Amino acid sequence: MEATMARPHPSISATLALEPPELTEDEAVELSITAVLHASHPITICTHGTILNMKMAQIYRRPTRKIFTCVDLDTNLPLKLQRITCTWRMPIRYGIEDSDSQYFHTLQPEVPYKFSDSCTIQCRKLAAGHKYRLSMGEEDKVDCWQYGVKEDVLISPGEELSGKQWKISGEPITITNAGPIEFTVSPHWENIWLSIYSNIMGMRGSISTGTLQPPSVTASMSMETSNPAGHLKAELSIVIVSHALTPITIWIWSTVLRMNSVQDVWQEPGAFSLTHIDSGTMIQTHEIFRAKQFGMVHPKDRYFHTLQPEQSYRFAAPLAPHLLKEIELKPGVYRLALNDNIELKWWKEGNREEIVPPLGQKPAREMYTASGKPIVVTDIEPIEFTIPAITRTSGMLSDVLDV
Repeated sequence: MEATMARPHPSISATLALEPPELTEDEAVELSITAVLHASHPITICTHGTILNMKMAQIYRRPTRKIFTCVDLDTNLPLKLQRITCTWRMPIRYGIEDSDSQYFHTLQPEVPYKFSDSCTIQCRKLAAGHKYRLSMGEEDKVDCWQYGVKEDVLISPGEELSGKQWKISGEPITITNAGPIEFTVSPHWENIWLSIYSNIMGMRGSISTGTLQPPSVTASMSMETSNPAGHLKAELSIVIVSHALTPITIWIWSTVLRMNSVQDVWQEPGAFSLTHIDSGTMIQTHEIFRAKQFGMVHPKDRYFHTLQPEQSYRFAAPLAPHLLKEIELKPGVYRLALNDNIELKWWKEGNREEIVPPLGQKPAREMYTASGKPIVVTDIEPIEFTIPAITRTSGMLSDVLDV
């Protein structure tokens, strides 16, 4: 501990970049920050809630300030980037195999480390031929950091949590020198976002179809639960299999398959029915499987999936504990049923890469025409699962569910 305290406090300098610096209709755009650690030893930082988490930083704002700001230099008017205010979430998990490990990155002394993501600025209302300035809202900081590399400071599989607590090694590190950058918009710019949005909305409604007969697709549902050390884990899964002779690409927006992350689990009331078998009590499932969808859909995103013939494809999501404030799941056996068939209104023959254009490129008109009539997945059997007895003082599942 004395050796750690004697080390000079680390600092991080950063450079903001946008590639290419001119937005055009047919090119994907990358927004990045290259960080350099100034210290004598490597450190591992947690980027959640910081500007270094590029995907979140572009759409989230903190309650008191924005993470990024953008100004139209031709009109001197600000461009609205952030659409969501940062909200509370479950504490970060420090296991090397936990999904939150994606937020942990090791910085080596004086070695540039690039954080990047697709730029969402191009999906907003930009003016053709205008020049813009993008900058950090204020100095940003890394609050959560520790000396050592990621593999050493995170909890290994099977290791007891009490054996290695995450202990922050010092005061927050300020990210400095990430000065503003400027970019231009092509004079021939067409607002791709508005075109895509109108076509996507058309896909949600009456989708024109081709002449092919829909392939057979079967599905099964399961719920996996475990209760290690009194922390209940539960994950709902739907596995589908295409029995077509060739690959098909499906669009899962507005279906129960849209569950590849907690924030994407969104079901209208009535999609599922959940019954506590011991008492016959019905549970309002939309309170369990509901979350907001942040922003609209772009063709090159996670809602398009390619199904290979006779190969299983799993859609899964943990139950979200922060959505269970008013639902009390008592111990016992439960029956979960899908009330409606899964209907895939849009599908096309071929792999996703052959059908869906890269981010930032306008889709061809024929992309929005399905290859045939909707695929209807029927007769998904109900499942039963058990909520074990809770040993804590509260009977609320939200108090013990740890996902």
